[in-house]
Amino acid sequence: MNLDELRKEIDKINKEILALVEKRAELAKKTNGFKKNVLSFGREQDIYSKLESKTLSQEQVRAIFSEIISACRKVQNEIKTAYLGPE
Repeated sequence: MNLDELRKEIDKINKEILALVEKRAELAKKTNGFKKNVLSFGREQDIYSKLESKTLSQEQVRAIFSEIISACRKVQNEIKTAYLGPE
């Protein structure tokens, strides 16, 4: 494989990762009706404990998933604004 082929494969994987993160965010949004508090550090620790990588360190995996969890948490807490009159 040459560099261009490797980059094309990486680009393909990036799109797949993004699609999965978007799917995760949609599912996270749906959990709002089942819980009062979006923050669940026990659940977060449970997620981290189940993730093992053959290539990345536990610290790297935790950093990646910490960002994903944070982004999904923000999706759960989308602020909606209402106002009277024209926009």
